[in-house]
Amino acid sequence: MRLALLTATAITALTPKGARLAGVKSRGGQRSKQRQRPRAPPPPPPPQDPTPKVIGVLDFECTCEENTWSYLHEVIEFPVVLVDTSTKQIVDTFHRYVRPTENATLTDFCKGLTGIDQALVDDAEPIDTVLHELDAWLRSKDLVEGGGATHDFTKFAFATDGWDLDHFLDVECRRKGLYKPGAYLDRWVDLEKVFKAKRANADDRNGRKKPRSSRRANLLAMLRHHKLQFEGRLHCGADDARNLARVALALLEADEDPLRVNDALAGVDVADHDDEAPS
Repeated sequence: MRLALLTATAITALTPKGARLAGVKSRGGQRSKQRQRPRAPPPPPPPQDPTPKVIGVLDFECTCEENTWSYLHEVIEFPVVLVDTSTKQIVDTFHRYVRPTENATLTDFCKGLTGIDQALVDDAEPIDTVLHELDAWLRSKDLVEGGGATHDFTKFAFATDGWDLDHFLDVECRRKGLYKPGAYLDRWVDLEKVFKAKRANADDRNGRKKPRSSRRANLLAMLRHHKLQFEGRLHCGADDARNLARVALALLEADEDPLRVNDALAGVDVADHDDEAPS
């Protein structure tokens, strides 16, 4: 009888109910209370890249030759379309033709592609002069201030489809030993990157299973995605820049996520927030 009573007591004590009857806290009760303890708040999100109030959409035309990838490209058309990202309106434009100094005579292929004839570039200023004219224009609109070593990217940033400020302008200036007037030419909004990221998010929401091409999306593809038609002459810098500005506006209209600085020259930190406020 005593053995049976001890066995029953031991079995009862092994269960949560038996433990409560015996006045003993069960492990389950301890875990339950642990779950109710307040958790530490999550770490703050990393700082986001600057959101410019105004973007300058640009699309250069350069000297070129058919099927010659080693050709020394020089900017020969420098268009900028200013877009106010809050009002979602085109507010102004800058446009200059540029005289090349290394290959001063345009090839027939270049003239046919861009629609730029020799007389237009012969009468134009060289790239260093045009850069100073651009800088003066931006300063007249209070988009650039200070000595040029720093720049407030929350106020203004350039926007391209990826290539222009790096592969064309910076390479040309380095090759010619030319000074660029400001840090605002070192970082920019890559609209092609923004487009592909927003399209990928939409694909996830819509359950798309077929993978997209890994190739860069060109201007015509981005326009077509937003059900827009190209307006003007393709490879005319002024028309290309205005159509790229229409893509920027379509991206702004698509959702509430603003356009952000997301690309930079090699060696320049895209998210270097120390440069956001000029001294």
